[in-house]
Amino acid sequence: PFIPQHFGKWMEGQRQSSSRKMHMRHKSVELFMKSVKGTEQPMRCRDVFFALLFFAQLAAVIYAGITFGTNAILPGQEGSEIFNVGGYFEASVPTGSEATDTDSFDNVSGGNPFGTDSDVSGQQFLDETIGGLKGVSVFVSYKNVIKVASACGAFAVTLSALALVIMMIIARRLIHVALVFSIGLSFTWGTVGIGLSPKSFVPITGIIALALSIGYAFVVWDRIPFASANLLAALSGIRDNPITVFIAFLFQGLALWWNIFFTFAVIGVFDWLQTTQLDSNMCILIYVGLGISYYWTFQVILHIVSVTTAGAIGGWWHKEDADSCCPKPVWRAFFRSIFFSFGSVCLGSLFVGFVQILRMITENIRPNRDGVLMCLQECIVCVQECIVGCVDKMSDIFNPWAFTYVGLYGYSFKEAGHNATELFKTRGWAKIINDDLIPNVLFMVSIVIGGVTGFFGQLIQENANFGFSSEHRPGLTSFLIGLCVGLVVSSVLLTIINSAERAVIVCFAGSPVEFHENHTEMSNEMREAWREVWPGCMDINDMKISYAMGDAGDSV
Repeated sequence: PFIPQHFGKWMEGQRQSSSRKMHMRHKSVELFMKSVKGTEQPMRCRDVFFALLFFAQLAAVIYAGITFGTNAILPGQEGSEIFNVGGYFEASVPTGSEATDTDSFDNVSGGNPFGTDSDVSGQQFLDETIGGLKGVSVFVSYKNVIKVASACGAFAVTLSALALVIMMIIARRLIHVALVFSIGLSFTWGTVGIGLSPKSFVPITGIIALALSIGYAFVVWDRIPFASANLLAALSGIRDNPITVFIAFLFQGLALWWNIFFTFAVIGVFDWLQTTQLDSNMCILIYVGLGISYYWTFQVILHIVSVTTAGAIGGWWHKEDADSCCPKPVWRAFFRSIFFSFGSVCLGSLFVGFVQILRMITENIRPNRDGVLMCLQECIVCVQECIVGCVDKMSDIFNPWAFTYVGLYGYSFKEAGHNATELFKTRGWAKIINDDLIPNVLFMVSIVIGGVTGFFGQLIQENANFGFSSEHRPGLTSFLIGLCVGLVVSSVLLTIINSAERAVIVCFAGSPVEFHENHTEMSNEMREAWREVWPGCMDINDMKISYAMGDAGDSV
């Protein structure tokens, strides 16, 4: 017979059994995640060798700039193969009987060739001056380059800061707006090109850009909720840690200064090589070394900002020192990036880009053993597997997520890369983290900032009547200066968004409960968006959160 008290005991037993099962599942998840979830590492210097190697190459470039690049701004001397005329730098003037009389240099250097006080335009003055010189191949006004680059740098900093504010305001709709804007810009590009110059390459490139923009929008449209949720969390963390933006501003100035100085160093080395007897192979080796040096230094600047931002997001995630205007996690991460983990930053900055390019290439030759019958095919597949396997092993260590682990926990770079890879493999998110929608949107924003800065540089040239070189294209030169400056400066500031988004995903994989406790509404929104785009990916997170919330409810 049915007895109510027996039913009550049975229900109590069911609840206890369900609680035990949930507890066992939770413990299994904890054991499953324990080996790959990041933990704070003791403060000590890591990857020191690469820090020393970086400082060595940096010292070499600075020496080259001081030794050879100063010829661009110092007065020329009689008999020298390198002349400077009123701020101009000439790249290959023959000496001896073929050289121009130095009196002409003295006369020119005493005037103001590009100043606005003269009725003659800067470019016209430059052309007339060069017309009187024999053997001159390249003539450049470095003073005007510095003026325009500095003005464009200040403009790009302001424009990128404005873009960051707008992105924070429309964070939920930012990706939609960016995609629609890129389509509209491409359409304008093509139609204006058809109207102004229908037979040139401009309308063709505009139509191609329009087709690519529309195709890309169709491909990624269904993934926008997922990316928007991540971006919203990242921008919220940045908004609550404005000191990260201030640090990015400082490194924007450093990046601008480095680009100007490096330009002088390269031109100085180029002209020095014209006067030496080095063979062509050695010259090529020097140029390659300079290229690697520029790339490495710029990447180090970017990743110092990236590592600092990751540490800031980690503190925001756990609400560590949340009430302070200068939270300790930010300064701890910044100090770590420039001191204890600086060697790790240098190591990753040198190799990550190269390894990622290799992986993109090898994806096209990833072997498929289906239908392999012939011996030759088998040999080719074995070679492909060997190559792809080696690249995969390198990419497991040298990947952008390693910088996030360095900023959050302070691992050495190899440990950070390995732990990040294992974390995502364990969670089954290896495909999810390859979503590049947000980096592509940020790249679009950077391109727009670079283009607008280029037009600003051209406007400066037209108003100030600057001349730049003997190439007779001051407008194009000023546009290219502004474009390069805009791309460099904006990429430094936008790095904080990309880094913050990566830190959000890493913390979401390892510490979902803390996120739900400290930012409940955002946690619910992210989990819902992830379920919509990647069904099944939230099973572990949901179980951990439900168990934690159940424990909290029982304790109450």
